[in-house]
Amino acid sequence: MLGVADKTIRRMLAAGQLREAGRDAGNRILIDPDSVDAAAVQLGRKVTARQEVREIAPAINANAEASLAAINAFTQVVEQQNQRIFELQQELAEMRAAQRYLPGPERVQALEGEVQRLQEENARLQTVIDQTKDQATSQQQNEQPSGFFSRFRRRG
Repeated sequence: MLGVADKTIRRMLAAGQLREAGRDAGNRILIDPDSVDAAAVQLGRKVTARQEVREIAPAINANAEASLAAINAFTQVVEQQNQRIFELQQELAEMRAAQRYLPGPERVQALEGEVQRLQEENARLQTVIDQTKDQATSQQQNEQPSGFFSRFRRRG
């Protein structure tokens, strides 16, 4: 990120220009990301990757939160409709078992139609929920730097 050799990094650590943030399992030195930014400015280097992550992270978080709120709202609607489906199916089973129809078989047909309509709508809503979850998950994963830059984000 700084565009300097390993030896220069070690000299910068010794001189206090960079701060050690700890060590990983392989005993490699983890460098404090803020000190890397400061050193980049001193060296006249442009720090882009970390700055871009900092700038877009709030927007990604806001989008993910909005997606999760929509998922929760859809989930609540699906749960309510599932409860209504259960109630309608119970009523329908009672009518069939007792061989009684309210004014006529029209009520049974209406109940069957409503059950089918709600089941189709739930399937559609579940598809939307699954797609929104996938988008929210990939947004959250994309906001985290990976590879070389992720070592700078870790703290001791």
